[in-house]
Amino acid sequence: MTNIRNYIHLNPENAEPATFANLKLTALGQGNGLLGLAGRLHSARPLRPRRDLHQAAFPAATATQCVEKAFHLLNQFDMPAGAIRAHDNGKATFEFTNWTTAADMTHRRYYFHTFQCRHIRVVASTSLI
Repeated sequence: MTNIRNYIHLNPENAEPATFANLKLTALGQGNGLLGLAGRLHSARPLRPRRDLHQAAFPAATATQCVEKAFHLLNQFDMPAGAIRAHDNGKATFEFTNWTTAADMTHRRYYFHTFQCRHIRVVASTSLI
């Protein structure tokens, strides 16, 4: 409970602009209302922990395993609907991860899943171009 008290100021709403000496400043990026929370959904969040996760993950032996690994790693960047909120011209807006993609350049396949359907689908190319 003591630790939770350190974060009671955080919320999914973006911070309002502030004025200092006649200079209006807005926060950088979306998700700035959660600034200060480890692993936050802020657009400027550090990539090092995710890079380390990639390096620590077991190597994949097959193309299918590579695709599965890629999506597991990319899921670390997913933004759930409503986790970041803003107001634009009086209208409430929110962001979320619409889709996630991975490409297998060797086998010329493009994989994706959407927010509504997490089933990984593939588009295979048969053209030489």
